Amino acid sequence: VIVKSKTADSLVLEIDPVPDPKTIPPQITFGDVTSVQGRTFAVKGKRIDLPLPTAAEVSAALQDLQSTDRNKRIAAGDQLGKHYAPLPARQAEVAKALVSAALDKDIWVAKPALRGLVVWAGPENVASLVPCVDNAFLSADVFDVLARFKTAESAMLVGRYLRPDNTRAAA
Repeated sequence: VIVKSKTADSLVLEIDPVPDPKTIPPQITFGDVTSVQGRTFAVKGKRIDLPLPTAAEVSAALQDLQSTDRNKRIAAGDQLGKHYAPLPARQAEVAKALVSAALDKDIWVAKPALRGLVVWAGPENVASLVPCVDNAFLSADVFDVLARFKTAESAMLVGRYLRPDNTRAAA
């Protein structure tokens, strides 16, 4: 199968030759086939709701994020970055803790915190991340966070780093 094109909710797939292409649409379970032209199938994807983290998972990660144990802090940032979506009632609290960890002088704590912020940050956290952009070891990670927000503030912050050679590619 070759993906010929994709949008936010659909794919156009081309399959290898098969004796009877009419047997393929019933086998596609991830969406609805909207058109068939020879070996090319347009499929509108089904929306699925991915699970949110539990309150207990979030509480445990926050506790570890505020620990004095470096390895626990790193693991907590990684864990918070692996969720599909933030728990709305705890998003601001978690983002604040992750920003604090992202500003840590230990880049091995800061990097996973920035990955966590890709999931948990809101536009209100953009200004707090300015020091991370100035750190050459963290700039690519912070640009991943800033790219989520289509705000003038994040665009201006990323734009400042388009000129220097060492940050242009990440920006």
